[in-house]
Amino acid sequence: MDGETPAAERADAMRRFRSGELRVICNCELFGEGLDVPSVDSVFLLRPTASLGLYLQQCGRGLRTDPGKVAVRIFDHVGNYTRHGLPDDAREWTLDGIVKAPGERLQPIKRCAACFAVASAARKVCPYCQAAYPVKERKVVQVAGELAETELSALRATVADRAILCRTLLDWQNLGKIMGYAPGWAWHRWTARREKPQKVDFAQVATDDGW
Repeated sequence: MDGETPAAERADAMRRFRSGELRVICNCELFGEGLDVPSVDSVFLLRPTASLGLYLQQCGRGLRTDPGKVAVRIFDHVGNYTRHGLPDDAREWTLDGIVKAPGERLQPIKRCAACFAVASAARKVCPYCQAAYPVKERKVVQVAGELAETELSALRATVADRAILCRTLLDWQNLGKIMGYAPGWAWHRWTARREKPQKVDFAQVATDDGW
């Protein structure tokens, strides 16, 4: 259903949905907020959003309690959880709104390979199916060389200069490898850039090393 669905058809579908006769309603911008059907036990997210409020509202359609209901399953096909964290994460709310401190990151999360559930990265087993998360062994590689002092500001400037030309996830991954960053850094920078496009005057950008 969408905004052009006749009112009578919409009312009939909602009646059948509330009674359980209709199991699934696919809608466009109609029921993401304000809908109160406590029996909803699954939510499918197909709309990416940069709004934390909208994301929590959409997830909240399935968080109403109902007799016999033990859980809600949220199928996030657009990765909103990577932008806003899990719906039940602890958040500090103020009358001035949420203000992110510079450099503040979301709580690290990971996905279970057995049941695909998402949970805190600090867990050793999946809280839903109890499957153990694989542990990757880290090896320290030693290479010959001499340590040299460097200025942190110069390093940040290098990252900023190269980041201007990053357009794809692969570009960010290559930059991350050059700078020695963790793999997740490239994903967060890429998604942030997609949400807030930046205009670049390539005539004023001098490139080197293939960037």
